[in-house]
Amino acid sequence: MSGLVGHSAYGKSGLAGALPAFEAKSTNSQTNMNNNTTHTFDHNIEWIQGAVTWSSNIITTHLTGRYYFFWNIYLLDLDSASNTGTSITLNTSNRSYENWIFPQRFDSNGHWTTGYSCIADMDAGDTAKVTFYLANGHGNSDVHGDSRWGGHYLGPRYV
Repeated sequence: MSGLVGHSAYGKSGLAGALPAFEAKSTNSQTNMNNNTTHTFDHNIEWIQGAVTWSSNIITTHLTGRYYFFWNIYLLDLDSASNTGTSITLNTSNRSYENWIFPQRFDSNGHWTTGYSCIADMDAGDTAKVTFYLANGHGNSDVHGDSRWGGHYLGPRYV
């Protein structure tokens, strides 16, 4: 626990303090998103604590270390004409974590929920955001307003 000195305390009830963490919910449904375009997940922070800030749908970390990120995205009318797939990606300053869906396997447009999580190595000042890329199709795919993403600080990295 020595790596957390100054950021938290460890007491009888466990780890306490303002370790960076947040959860974001979609502001509303993003509808009829254009194909062959990268869209940033439009969200509002539901709660945020500790050394992390949010601006223009991008999270900025303030502590160097490892972060756990997750998302649960609910897609409506996922375009079955998208013959090369749809990706949902967590983009950080250091790398991208992609999750692909291939809706051309659907008989018709469908609803799809996808979840993903990863551990990302972040430096103070690094950023993270969730994006969508919808390839080809008819431009009628939507992100439902109950979609979420978030993350929290796991601790310092040890060399």
